[in-house]
Amino acid sequence: MFVKKNYQSVLIAAAIWVCQLSSTVVAAELNVSDFSFDGEYGSAGASLEKLGSNHFLIRLKSVPEFPAWTNMVQFVIKSNAKGNPLQIDLEVPPSGKGLNEKGVRGFVSWSANQEHWNPIPRTLIERDGKKYVSLVFPEFTHDKIYVGGEVPLSYDRCVALLKEFQLDPNAELHEIGKSVEGRAIYRLTVTDPAGPVPAEKRWAHHFVNQHCYEYNAQWRMIGMIRYLLSEAGAECRQQHVWHFVVQMNVDGPASGLGRVNLQGRDMNRSYSAKGSGVENQAYESFAVQRDLERLMTSETPITTTWSMHTWDGPVVETMVRPGSEMGSKVGEWKELRDIIGELDTKGQFKKLYSLGDKGLTPKAWCSGTYVQFGVTAFCCEGGGHIMRLEQTLHTGEVLAKALHQFYGKTTP
Repeated sequence: MFVKKNYQSVLIAAAIWVCQLSSTVVAAELNVSDFSFDGEYGSAGASLEKLGSNHFLIRLKSVPEFPAWTNMVQFVIKSNAKGNPLQIDLEVPPSGKGLNEKGVRGFVSWSANQEHWNPIPRTLIERDGKKYVSLVFPEFTHDKIYVGGEVPLSYDRCVALLKEFQLDPNAELHEIGKSVEGRAIYRLTVTDPAGPVPAEKRWAHHFVNQHCYEYNAQWRMIGMIRYLLSEAGAECRQQHVWHFVVQMNVDGPASGLGRVNLQGRDMNRSYSAKGSGVENQAYESFAVQRDLERLMTSETPITTTWSMHTWDGPVVETMVRPGSEMGSKVGEWKELRDIIGELDTKGQFKKLYSLGDKGLTPKAWCSGTYVQFGVTAFCCEGGGHIMRLEQTLHTGEVLAKALHQFYGKTTP
């Protein structure tokens, strides 16, 4: 009996020792082979150099046709991240100009599941006489990690969300073209097909994001969609038709493209106010404009167009070129400005202002639609430093509510 008890005690002690030993095992540090630049969140042509323990230098490749611009810093840690912190450095141009086009804007985010994103702001450091943008990540709690700009949205994740929205009877998903690499470009339409207002008596709004890396603008639209498909958005669906091209540059997330597509064309400088033409436009921009032109001849022609962007700063900045309905069928644009101000209880918006006919650029989406069709054209900028996804989603909800309050009082 004594021997048996003593044997059991030895086994228990051994088990405790093994548990203690396993809890003190240090994770193997990250190596170059753990990283991928060609996954859902990619940066074409990027290279990685190990500088020290969990410390790396990324060299980014220039985008097509613009040697001064690089692809953006995005990557996937395929394995071995758990238990490791991480520091990523990027060289800064000697002039300090063009920093936003040199790999990272205000911040990046990381996630283990592409649902809960954690922001990492950029910092500037100097080492051996050189300046670097540095991104310092905390110790990871999972082995596989996704990293991208702002609050990123991969093409695959975007399509999955759109197909989830499509399950709602008030949403319809349309494939409107293909990208250079053959990815489908989608437009999601939200409206109540059984609502009491006939199609020809509904207002119609068209939203599109041109610059891929401005992910917060894409999430702003998703915030609108979620509100419009909710119970609270019922009246919005009955009186309006809402069209969303959440991603125009669908090759961008996997390549790290910012402003340009794979042809090297700036996606917001590739509108044709004379009419769409594949020879003169970026391939994807042509597909979206051609679809917009078809919508203009439908029974519910477009009332407002929205070019959705971000730039540095914590507030959303919206500009408008008023169309003929403002001040006639509906109120002046200042009334919409005041409605947004009343709904903006969190201080996320700069006051809406009018550009009128000032600085018209027929090749830019921000004013090309105004030149071509005379519709009310909005350029929605800013919000590039809103680091929490739920806050960006809320800005979309505010815009949807404001448009309904402004236009929903009457019919076209």
